[in-house]
Amino acid sequence: MLTGGVGWIPILAAHLLTVAVTTILIVTDLDHMRIPNRILYPGGIACLVVLGLGAFAAGRRGDLVRGLLAGAIYWALFLVVWLIARGQGFGFGDVRLAALLGLFLGFHSWQVLASGLLATALLGGIPAIVLLALGKGRKTLLPYGPPLILGTWLAIAIM
Repeated sequence: MLTGGVGWIPILAAHLLTVAVTTILIVTDLDHMRIPNRILYPGGIACLVVLGLGAFAAGRRGDLVRGLLAGAIYWALFLVVWLIARGQGFGFGDVRLAALLGLFLGFHSWQVLASGLLATALLGGIPAIVLLALGKGRKTLLPYGPPLILGTWLAIAIM
């Protein structure tokens, strides 16, 4: 039983669970300017388990391996940026969140991962440019979790 672009029903369940977890993270990041571990860790593990079960059931083990590798790459990329920026611009919760989002982006393809990164950069960069143009300065805090998550959703939706 196929469900459009995402795939088999168990894989759809993993995506819907991820949407639920990341929606909570968007609201939390907008409200408190942080990605709490008590939501990200259990939610991320649940998403990984459901995606893993779905991938095995659908015979998409190779996609799961690519997703795990993509999650590690996405996490490492954000870690490097975080280290270079010395934690300015976004927090370490965003780095941890990148692993979960990279898993789901990479599960589909390397192109979807690249699209997610581009969409995230645009969604996160445009508000920053607008604030700078309005003279708000470089010290204005913007939560980066929502652009990360929305960029992921967008890339998966248009795949």
